[in-house]
Amino acid sequence: MGFIEKLTSYYYFCALQPLEYVGCEPFWLAWILSAEVMLVFFFYYLIKKLLRERREWRDYLKKKAEREKIADPETMAKHIWKGE
Repeated sequence: MGFIEKLTSYYYFCALQPLEYVGCEPFWLAWILSAEVMLVFFFYYLIKKLLRERREWRDYLKKKAEREKIADPETMAKHIWKGE
């Protein structure tokens, strides 16, 4: 048997055993650590995305406020619908 076959056989054996089984600590340790690492990367991605969205929204509101300051009332009166 080659290395890959032995490794997959070991993983299959340990996946069917309870957590307390003596010979499977490396298997469970690897699975638990990999799950924690993936969870950390997921939350890093999520926080990064949320902060980017927040920054884009804040920039949008700043630009909107600057446009409102620049627009003069006479020009805006021509273009704003009065609701008659």
